[in-house]
Amino acid sequence: MQTIIKSSPQNALSPVLITLCLGVTCLIASEFIPVSLLSLIAEDLEISKGTAGQTVTAVGVVSFFSSLFLSSLFKNWDRRTLLLLLAVILVVSNLIIAFSFNAISLFTGRALLGISVGGFWSLSNALVQRLIVPEKLAQGFSTMLSGVSIATIIALPCASCLSLYISWRTIFVLTAIVSTFTFIALLVTLPSLPPKQGTGMKVLKELITTKIVFFGLLGTFLSYMGYHVIFTYIRLFFEEKLHLADEFLTFAMLFYAGLNIAGTIAAGKLFSRSFKRFFRLLPLFMLVCVMSMLLLNNSLLMALPLFSFAFGFGLIPVAWSLWAIYVIPDKTESAGGLSVAVTQLAVALAALIGGRVYDSFNLDYILYVALAIETALFCIVGKCLKKERTTVTCEYNKTSESLS
Repeated sequence: MQTIIKSSPQNALSPVLITLCLGVTCLIASEFIPVSLLSLIAEDLEISKGTAGQTVTAVGVVSFFSSLFLSSLFKNWDRRTLLLLLAVILVVSNLIIAFSFNAISLFTGRALLGISVGGFWSLSNALVQRLIVPEKLAQGFSTMLSGVSIATIIALPCASCLSLYISWRTIFVLTAIVSTFTFIALLVTLPSLPPKQGTGMKVLKELITTKIVFFGLLGTFLSYMGYHVIFTYIRLFFEEKLHLADEFLTFAMLFYAGLNIAGTIAAGKLFSRSFKRFFRLLPLFMLVCVMSMLLLNNSLLMALPLFSFAFGFGLIPVAWSLWAIYVIPDKTESAGGLSVAVTQLAVALAALIGGRVYDSFNLDYILYVALAIETALFCIVGKCLKKERTTVTCEYNKTSESLS
């Protein structure tokens, strides 16, 4: 059985893909910038640091619901129009945050940001599918998703450094300005994309009850949870395991994020050669990294598997995005919403479980949790790749790409 997917003749470095990368960068940076500014925000608004920290949770909660229901609510809208609306919401949310005068206005801005984050991610797989010629799909996702790693650099070391010279409000104003450029770029580069796929609760239920999709969602959940249970406490690993002095922490974080970007770029090349082969090897690579961290515990040599872990995760978003297109190509919008939902849940649980484990025991036990998760992921991925051959074909040049 073959499933034919039509797409327009764009390449992986087309202006629209670079614009989508910029959009991803703005969204993720906006979501996580408060992590490096918590003390400043709390002091200025006269709220507790814990309350300020919940602004990150607020985005996750709203994006969970937005990712599931936004496509259904706007099922008749041109996807270009919907994406432009989400870009406007992104700009407005950052401005509200920048000029917030109490906790209510701050959380209002963060809730709006959650709508934009969840909505964008639920559409992203289907957008790339429709914009990129099939043989360039892997590189297309690599281009767009590299924005995640770039945003990590902006949200953590860069925002922290800027806060030494300008106020946290000015940082969000700058983010709003860059978001405005993103809106303009989308307006110029994004073609009309009338809705083509069925959405709604019926489609979501159908996907969840499909065996291979269930395993795929479970694999996505384990992939993000296994990574974030370590990433959330990466500073502690640098301090307590690698024994890095304070002056080297920023450099270590930059190098860590840089390797994450390198992994995302490498994903485009590797998955273009053989998607199934490298996807099967990816959870094994992550598992070996965690095992090596345990074996090289409390030594500087532990840096090698720890940084390799960051490189490996760079491949994961590209892998699952491609998987969705190859396995369920006619329902990628709904599948994207489900994927965002389980991803947000995985990140939240990883932070919660990691924190409890650290407080009760130590970092070693976080590694044991990660080892168990990566082992489960290794067992799941094989089940996600048991699927009839699916061919993605471009109607313009008759080229095709297969799950192989």
